[in-house]
Amino acid sequence: MRTKLANFYKLLRVWDGFWSIPLLLCIWALSDITGRFYFGDAWAGYDPSIFQSVVIAAVLVSSINTLATGGIMFTFRDLYQYMYSEQYKTDLDNLENNGAWRRVLLSKAVYFGFFLLIAFVLKQILTPFATA
Repeated sequence: MRTKLANFYKLLRVWDGFWSIPLLLCIWALSDITGRFYFGDAWAGYDPSIFQSVVIAAVLVSSINTLATGGIMFTFRDLYQYMYSEQYKTDLDNLENNGAWRRVLLSKAVYFGFFLLIAFVLKQILTPFATA
């Protein structure tokens, strides 16, 4: 039972996009309704799209994070296993070790490379919809 619970916790921690994106989309959809319920007509004085744009930005960042993690998992399986291992945490604590800082730097560089490439592709896909 302990291993199943630990595996479930790891799934929630590593693949946060599967539970955080639907939660954020619900918050985005309900932000205008709850604002009007609590503040009444005064809510109309403020543009509710300000709050919704913050939530949709969080949805995009969480989506890109999930896609980058999945891309690393399917492309660089050993690097993915290293990034979520106890050795990675040990290497972060002991960066003066000659090989540790190289592994940490490589893993962060690959992650940010995936993150930026997915963000660029999403920008190219979503730009025509924003300008229409």
